[in-house]
Amino acid sequence: MRIITLLFVVLMFSFFYSFGKESLRNNIFKPEYTGCSVTISSFPYTESFVSGWGNWTEHVSSNIWQRLSVATPSTSTGPSAAYDGSYYLFTEASSPNYPDKLAIVESPCFDLTQENEANFQFHYHMYGAFTGTLSLQVSISSDTTWTTLWERTGEQGDLWYQANVDLSAYIGETIKVRFYARTGLSYTSDMAIDTIQLVTTPISGGTTCSTTISTFPYNESFESSWGDWDEEVSMNIWQRNSGSTSSGLTVHLLLLPELIIFSPRQVVQTHQIKQPLLSVLVLI
Repeated sequence: MRIITLLFVVLMFSFFYSFGKESLRNNIFKPEYTGCSVTISSFPYTESFVSGWGNWTEHVSSNIWQRLSVATPSTSTGPSAAYDGSYYLFTEASSPNYPDKLAIVESPCFDLTQENEANFQFHYHMYGAFTGTLSLQVSISSDTTWTTLWERTGEQGDLWYQANVDLSAYIGETIKVRFYARTGLSYTSDMAIDTIQLVTTPISGGTTCSTTISTFPYNESFESSWGDWDEEVSMNIWQRNSGSTSSGLTVHLLLLPELIIFSPRQVVQTHQIKQPLLSVLVLI
């Protein structure tokens, strides 16, 4: 009887703990819409945090988002410098800001009622063995809910990347965006953002076409060279080889960034590891 009673108590404790934790998470995940103290209606809009936070404000996260002009204080995580100018924003994940701590930074309002097109661009940096999750969310002024438009989880490499997010679904609305971050399992979870833009004209992406193929079928087997293919971003991870890969039993602990390789016609092949935070490859 004592064992049954003890088991019942443990089960009830686990239930209420999980329920309370999930309830708290849900309440944090959907904080009230804070309204429009500042509204931007002239575009393109740019913010690089050079002279301050601009009209961006930290919400909920108790000073986890910070502005910095040098490398982050912790080793093996975060950028060493801003992408553009001198300053950037980052999540300071040192104790007590991990694990799974929420950090939100909100934009001013953007008036898209007179626009025909809108794209949100920013640079992000996610370097560290236990990097958490960084999301971009949007909310319209007539609603209190937030929608995730873009998200990355885990180590992405010690590089700044650019993201382009289509806001065409919000033409005719006044919106806010926010960066919603959750830190990882240790202090190596410093995530950063810089060079934010909202543009209302078509954007150009990718690289220029140094070679254009117009005769088909097109074939490339990489027998004599890379052909007209180029590695982009991935720091010599894509390699051309004529024999087998590494011989013997070798264990490599890889923190994989996003790998992008462009064809001559700019068709992007993307290989991305979002989960888990640490990938283990055994090559034989």
